Amino acid sequence: MLKQYLVNMTKEELIEEIQQLNRRFRQVKEYYQARLEPHKTEDVLVSYKERVKREFFTRTGKPGPLRLGMGRKAVLEFAKVQANITHQIDLELFYVEQGVMFTNSFGDIDEPFYMSIESMFERALKNIKKHHLESMFVNRAEKIVRDTNGIGWGFADNIEYLYSQYFK
Repeated sequence: MLKQYLVNMTKEELIEEIQQLNRRFRQVKEYYQARLEPHKTEDVLVSYKERVKREFFTRTGKPGPLRLGMGRKAVLEFAKVQANITHQIDLELFYVEQGVMFTNSFGDIDEPFYMSIESMFERALKNIKKHHLESMFVNRAEKIVRDTNGIGWGFADNIEYLYSQYFK
């Protein structure tokens, strides 16, 4: 249906259609920004990091709303619009770091919280390994392992286990 719609358009109509999408939808704008202005992808990354951070902490450093689904959604949306895998991994690790920092600041959370952090850590580790970026990210991954030391519910053990599966 979409293909038929697009096939019947002139080149000028297609250009106008894409421009309208770019104006209406932030993700489309970010997608094209990442492809047309790669030097500005850092700006897009910063805005997504801010979205993730707001789910864990308020601007004053107090506990945020802790809507993990919103934080994960930001990471997954960024993966769709980014053109730089190192930025994607950076954001995935940032999500994990924020979760670990939240726990270390405010105490133990529940199992779904830890499962969310663990699965994002594994996602980041898989991407690091897949793209051979160990030298760029291994220190951050090690720091996450160290920073989880003493956190309960088996969280620290699971983080260490994931790390060892990819880096040892």
